[in-house]
Amino acid sequence: MAQGDIVFFYTDGLYEVEGENKQFFGMERLLQTINTQQHQPPEKMLDGILGEINRYTGTREFRDDVCMVTMQVKEHLIL
Repeated sequence: MAQGDIVFFYTDGLYEVEGENKQFFGMERLLQTINTQQHQPPEKMLDGILGEINRYTGTREFRDDVCMVTMQVKEHLIL
């Protein structure tokens, strides 16, 4: 990892949500959403991803557990 890299962890409940069309948000759509948010600071990235999922589902509720964690590498240390 290099300085400035962002690591994103999530649970499957994030992409297994259904839209109003009864289709899953899906892994491909999640990856596209992450790519559009990757230049945001980590906290804004989470807000953007969650906002896109909420727009897709038409709700702010999840049936399954959802967890998202981001971290950004601040310094590159050589040991």
